[in-house]
Formats: sequence, C-alpha cells, structure tokens
Amino acid sequence: MTSLEEQKRLIEVNSSEKRISIELKKEMFSFWGGALTLIVAITGIVLAFFAVVSDGKSEIVTLKTLGAIISASLLTAWIFTWFSHMIIRKIAKNLSETKIKYIDVLETFIFFKNDYENKMKDLDARIKQNERISKNISNSPISCLVSWEQSEEYEKESEIVYGITYDLSWINYRIDGIINEVLKKQNHKYFLLLVESNRITKTNEKNIKDKIRKVEIREKVQLIDKNIFIRNIQELNPCPVTKDFPLPLPNDIALYKNIPFGNKGRVAVMSPQGVHNILNDNHNALENGYDIQFTIDEQIDKIEFWFENIWEKITGTKPQPSND
Repeated sequence: MTSLEEQKRLIEVNSSEKRISIELKKEMFSFWGGALTLIVAITGIVLAFFAVVSDGKSEIVTLKTLGAIISASLLTAWIFTWFSHMIIRKIAKNLSETKIKYIDVLETFIFFKNDYENKMKDLDARIKQNERISKNISNSPISCLVSWEQSEEYEKESEIVYGITYDLSWINYRIDGIINEVLKKQNHKYFLLLVESNRITKTNEKNIKDKIRKVEIREKVQLIDKNIFIRNIQELNPCPVTKDFPLPLPNDIALYKNIPFGNKGRVAVMSPQGVHNILNDNHNALENGYDIQFTIDEQIDKIEFWFENIWEKITGTKPQPSND
C-alpha cells in the first residue's frame, strides 16, 4: 500500500499544468488520429469504388470530390486542433488546481497522521509508566490508605464502632448523621473512648451531648448509654495516661465491626493526620483526608482486645451489641 507521503510525492511530480496538458494531448490526439485515419481509409475505399464503376468524366468529378474532401478534412482538423488545444488547456489548469488542493489535503492528513502517531507513542509510554506506578503502589504501604469518605461509609454501615479519640472532633463533625443512623437502626452502637480531657475535648463532648439530649426529648427515646457511649480513659485509677506518659497513639483509631459488605466484616483505621486541624482548616476534608487501613487480622485483633479490656476496666463490662 502506497503511503501518504509517497502519494503526495507522485502527485507533486505529475500535477503541473504543462505535464497534465501533454498527457491529455497525447490521449486526445491518439484517439482522433485513429478516427481520422479510419475516415480517410473509408473515403479512399469509396472513391476507388466510384473510380472503378464510373466513366472518364466521372474521374474528374471524383478527383474534385477528393480534393474537396481533403480540403474540408484539413480545415476540420485545424479547427479541431485549435478547439482541442483550448479545451485541453482549460482542463489541464482545472486538474492541476484540483491536484494542488488534493496535495494540501494530503499534507493536512500527513500532519495529523504524524501528530496522532506521536501522541499514541506518548500515550503508550504513559500507559506503561502508569502500569508500573500502579504495580508499585499496589505493592507498597500506600495501598493501605483509605479516604475519610470511605471511612465514613464503613462507619455508617457497621453495627458497632469502637472509637479511640483524643478530642471527639470526628464525632462532633458527624454527630447529626450519627443521631439519624441510630434512630433508624437501633442495633447501631458507638463506643467512644476519650484519651485526653483538654478544652477541645470538653467543648466537643458538651456539644455532642446537648444535641443528643434535644433529640431524646423531642423523639422521646434514649440514645446516651444505649446507642452512644462515651467514656474517658482518665477515669481509670491509676490512670495510664498523663502529660508525662501519653498514650502512644498518633491520632484517632476506629474499629468498625459487623459491616454487611466486603469479605472481612470488620475494618480498623487510624488517621495519620490531626483530625481536629484537618476538619477546621479544610472544607473538603472527606476528599482530602485519609486513614491508614489495617488489613491483617492479627492487627485488628490487637486493637479490639486492647479496647475491650480498657473499656471493661472503666465500666466493669465489655462493650456489647444490642440484644433488642
């Protein structure tokens, strides 16, 4: 198959008006030359026939007729040649202009073809690069990251939430949604263990409980210590957490149990970011915040064991699902 570049080269070689005119003249004169030869041959045969069958006087007439025919033929040939020359020039000019336009179109196609091929090569290189990056990501620790939006989805769908929190910022952020969740699903329970007792923690706790009490009065239901439990590790005596010996956790940890989707039924996450700072400074926290998701059962078991034992030391009982 001839390439576009080869087609363009061939057309450029054969697209001049002079070259086209010569080719047209060859074809036209070849056709009419054969036609005139045939006419002259037929005329000669006819005249020869009349010469055979006619008398002497008729020969003079035949010669005059032949002369007239030859003269008329020459005149016709001249007129035809001149007329053909004019037509050929016009056709050659139009064809030349058309081929030049076609060359322009071909150049455009060649440009886009080359541009397309270059972009495809670049795209292919990028795809291979992205495949390598994806492979590296899938094999790296970053594959354990999960967005806050996904963590929120886990929280909404789980039956039990164990939360280890420094200041209740995440719960305060979601309290309206949490209240609606537990009103609709009575078996949905939040067990929240506070690590600190600072100003932010107390402000968030007051706001959370005030909102819950208003709903309890309006809906005539009990939510505190039925669906939402809040305890502070400072209640332990002796308390294992002091300013000199803080709990060695970077930020909030949550364990979501009895999730109705996925193949594990439970997920543990830990925020590597300060929840309070991110929620206050970022309007798109759900999109830009992220948690570390624990995927190994032994890791989740340790969090669950630690939480339930601390909770039992504070309350005297382990956190239990609803028996309703």
